[in-house]
Amino acid sequence: MTSIVWLAQRAPSSTVFADSDEVVHTESVEAAMSNWERDANGVLVADPRGLGVSRDVFAALTQHIAADSLVVVAGSETDDVARSAAEFGAHNILLDHELTRRHVQRAVGFAATYALRHAAAQLEQLEQLAHLDPLTEVLNRRGLERALTEEQARARRSGEHVGAILIDGDDFKSVNDTFGHDRGDTVLHEIAERLRTTIRPSDRIGRLGGDEFLVLLPDTRHAEALEVAERLRRTIAHTPVALPADDVVTTVSLAVVPVAHDDAIGEILQRAHEALATCKTSGKNTVVGTGRVEDIAGVQLPPSHELCDAAGFSVVRHPIVRLADGEIVGHELLSRGPTGLLESPRDLFRYCREKRILPDVDIACLRSCLSALDAWTPPGRVHVNVFPHTLASLDVSILLDVLAPTAREHDLIIELSEQQFAGDMTRFAEKIDALREAGIDIAIDDVGFGRSSLEAFVMLEPRVLKICPGYVHGCAETVARQRALERIVRLAEAGECTLIAEGVESQRDLECVRRLGIGEAQGYLWGEPVPC
Repeated sequence: MTSIVWLAQRAPSSTVFADSDEVVHTESVEAAMSNWERDANGVLVADPRGLGVSRDVFAALTQHIAADSLVVVAGSETDDVARSAAEFGAHNILLDHELTRRHVQRAVGFAATYALRHAAAQLEQLEQLAHLDPLTEVLNRRGLERALTEEQARARRSGEHVGAILIDGDDFKSVNDTFGHDRGDTVLHEIAERLRTTIRPSDRIGRLGGDEFLVLLPDTRHAEALEVAERLRRTIAHTPVALPADDVVTTVSLAVVPVAHDDAIGEILQRAHEALATCKTSGKNTVVGTGRVEDIAGVQLPPSHELCDAAGFSVVRHPIVRLADGEIVGHELLSRGPTGLLESPRDLFRYCREKRILPDVDIACLRSCLSALDAWTPPGRVHVNVFPHTLASLDVSILLDVLAPTAREHDLIIELSEQQFAGDMTRFAEKIDALREAGIDIAIDDVGFGRSSLEAFVMLEPRVLKICPGYVHGCAETVARQRALERIVRLAEAGECTLIAEGVESQRDLECVRRLGIGEAQGYLWGEPVPC
């Protein structure tokens, strides 16, 4: 059904519009515009003869209504209406003798098509702007996440390598303190421009916030990425940035990390920040790289089939405490790798990604955690961790075979980390429904770490939200963190979720999260994880 506003002195003839058209007749320009604005896909047909001076009518109409959404009726090709309509940009002009249903509908169809195309072009432009940092005009965090997904998909098809470089300004706070934030913005814009002119057109550059940038390097091996990083470092340090008051010599520290085909941007940044911390303590204005585990000389690693069988794995547990009375209401079970270089979960799972055995090893970790319950009966809930990549890539029946027997005996919850979400959340929905039917609930871990919390909250309908430790640690001294925690509390209340503050390490932080209305907590305040 076409929604049409008829602006004319007389009501339209029944022969002009189809019975299916929704036609509103008005003799007022203001009323016509008001009715037209109620329907974004509507069309205004104007026959202004008898309504006053044509120029004034079209001046009022075209100020608010796109020419593509306007159909004009004129007496002849040379009368005032036709001339004024053409002058103000209207191109759908019908003569009085053409005023038939067929001609009106054709003109209306053209106008609606043009309007939709114009709207689509505007939406595309807005979509592009939504992925750019307004200060430096490079990608923002959202744009980087989309670029990462695109480059990983291309790398999976071609078998190419992808590298990433995290770039962080050295002592940039002193630039702001000395010259002011406006001049600091000028320096950031210049850094972005130097990065842009040094990398290839196919590389992606984005600003994460503050003085941090990330460069994605498609079809680039680790050694090549190190060379690019060194070239970027020299380009930025070589020439001072000219400011009105003075020239500023600025330097950056850079961390180079390889990107696995299923890495989320949070995982890349975590590895890069760890490497960058070393870079900062070694004198700044340097490049540090994190190579693959098996590239370390003399390393003896277990074969992949042993890792998939959880050979040598161990399990630790960490309590979850109810803040109202201090009672333990659950435990999180965590895997530890075989003794040696892969004992740390971070190194173990990084190595498994490189070997492309992460889902199989993740299942092995689940089996080892749940087998610990054979000799130990925990009070309350049992939390175990599953990589979103595992949930997305494996048939849900495999997870059900592992988890369902335990769910029949315990209140079982699987934790999915927001850090590792990538792609469309809807791909998880059916599998999570199947898990719920088997009595297995969902928790979203690291809430607040990235930008996926709200989408995950809406799509996955979790029973539990676990707040990222970065928001909790030191919250008693930081008003901004307290405000962020208050927003997360309201989110949890809206979804009727249990809320856990993870990373509580001091009595002051404990009192702060309790005061903010957070019901449960976890952290080193109650000791380190202990073996099961």
